[in-house]
Amino acid sequence: MSRSDLRRDLRRGHITVPAKYQVDPIPWAGGLDYASLNQGSESFKWWLSCLGFLRVFSNADRLSPDDEAVCVEIIRDWVAHNPQDSPAISRAWDAHAVAYRTDSFLDVAERVEDHEWLDEILREHKVFLAAEENFQGNWNHGVDQSKSLINVAERLGDREAQQLGLARLESAMLSVVDDEGVTIEQAVHYDYFNYQQLKSCVEYLDGHPGSEATVTRLRARIEKMPDFLAHATRPDGTWFEIGDTPIEPAGSIPDTIAEFAATRGASGPRPTENAKTFSAGYIFGRSGWGENRPFETESAYSVRFGPGRLIHGHADNLSIRFVAHGKELIKDGGFHGYTDDENRAWLRSQSAHSTIIASRGRKKSTQNPSEVTYSRVEPDWQSYTITANPFEHTYVYRSIYIEFDPDVLVVWDRLRSRRATPFEQRWIIHPDALLTRDGSVTRGEGAGQFTATQHFAAQQVNVVNSSDAGAPLGATDTHNELAPNGSIQYRLRGRDCGFLTVFQFGSAHPAPITLASERRGLGKQVRSLTGFAKVGSLLLDANLGLVAQP
Repeated sequence: MSRSDLRRDLRRGHITVPAKYQVDPIPWAGGLDYASLNQGSESFKWWLSCLGFLRVFSNADRLSPDDEAVCVEIIRDWVAHNPQDSPAISRAWDAHAVAYRTDSFLDVAERVEDHEWLDEILREHKVFLAAEENFQGNWNHGVDQSKSLINVAERLGDREAQQLGLARLESAMLSVVDDEGVTIEQAVHYDYFNYQQLKSCVEYLDGHPGSEATVTRLRARIEKMPDFLAHATRPDGTWFEIGDTPIEPAGSIPDTIAEFAATRGASGPRPTENAKTFSAGYIFGRSGWGENRPFETESAYSVRFGPGRLIHGHADNLSIRFVAHGKELIKDGGFHGYTDDENRAWLRSQSAHSTIIASRGRKKSTQNPSEVTYSRVEPDWQSYTITANPFEHTYVYRSIYIEFDPDVLVVWDRLRSRRATPFEQRWIIHPDALLTRDGSVTRGEGAGQFTATQHFAAQQVNVVNSSDAGAPLGATDTHNELAPNGSIQYRLRGRDCGFLTVFQFGSAHPAPITLASERRGLGKQVRSLTGFAKVGSLLLDANLGLVAQP
């Protein structure tokens, strides 16, 4: 809906709500129905608390008497019903919402004849934003809060609050993004949000004395951000749904490789790398950028490593996604909105991801980040080993091999613990895949044919179709609605054990990849997989992981 349409609806007595919240237009004349509105989702209540819909009137230097009357009635009604100590809307004094609402009030204050009463409201918001206990830290919330504090302090002539906001803003911005252009948010959607946010803030800071060094450093980091976003884009032009990333088209950044990825090769410079690792905890790879296949039928993967869950991240360490010929067959639960309920808790949990799960029991979490300890990237194949220490005396060594044409994914998980521990290798599968199991082989048909072969003996194997009871739930393209996925689960209990899983995509009956074992000098047993198109074999190396042999 256009801004002019939104203005028209406000003038006619209705607040139009974005479609993703699935809320009917809200009548405002005579006061809002706060009891009813407070029953909405957390995401909706946050949106409402920003009062950002008032900013559709910012197209005029001065508001007409009728438009001023609309803004005044809504603001006075809101303020009367949402004091800090007993707000009618539970998210009314969420510190991030306060920052956005402050900017909405500033927009109105600059465009009305009688603004003294609104300046009093703005003073309350300034005091709230300046309070240390309300500052949410050095991430996107802190950036927005700091900028709003500067804006309101400048209007009210409070130089001390203005300087506090500037100091916070510079610190937050430098903390948000690293030298590779990756932010700390742990969600691809928020990397794009941060790109827009930081670019705007750099332009904003450029006019403030003493910010020159910060602006120079930030511009260099911002220039790197499209690289990450391009590699985090799936062949269909959507982002990998890592962390709090909804199902949505990738944002195009003109004249960068992110434009090429988002437009599926229609415009922008073509990337020169097919695989890339970012030290913040991401590995991306793909069969190509539309050179030898139609762009949207390329294959691609993502792998997560690094620190534990932060901010907008999920418990997705060691998780893998795999897109085979444009169809994401190995996936995770995704993101369905900020509902603050058991569904959100599930989608953020390890169980909603294609990863290795070590039972906590009475073990203490180490909070140690996982690390890439072996990596080899070739044009036709890639191999990685990631080492994790999730709990005291428990170690996971996940080795991954990928090749394309035909598409193959091999995952070797080595698991060690001081005492017998339940382990699970879990795979979340596209809901349209029909899964059937025959011994150690699980076949997928429908969404895209594949086989998953478990070469080590698992004590328990569960194969669940999306139509089965208890199928794992995942996000849809509608906020707050979930739908079932399929899953494959290999389980065992031990102290020194493992899983070796081979996915072959494109056929339910592919040429076999086999596990062989031989003894070499001093009776040492050497195991390897054979039957690949790109390499002679894969050596199961106890130190490095999956090592390709000619």
